[in-house]
Amino acid sequence: MNVIARKVRPKAKQVRKANAKSRAPLREIPFKITNPERIPVERYYDQEFYDLEVKYLWPKVWQMAARLEEIPNIGDWVEYENLGK
Repeated sequence: MNVIARKVRPKAKQVRKANAKSRAPLREIPFKITNPERIPVERYYDQEFYDLEVKYLWPKVWQMAARLEEIPNIGDWVEYENLGK
């Protein structure tokens, strides 16, 4: 008798429930944006806000490191540094 193993997918409700348990509680956002046309000025100079961005925002976003015309040939490279890393 041939037995074929089949991967069983969890139901969407089970996945949502598991994800909800694993999420960290939301942090209070300093200097909230209350008007989408105006960014609170403190976001531009507040050290604590900057530190939060360095810890929680910048490590999780894509950054453009170079344009294609800067690396036209195989083996070309550009050194790129972001926040000292």
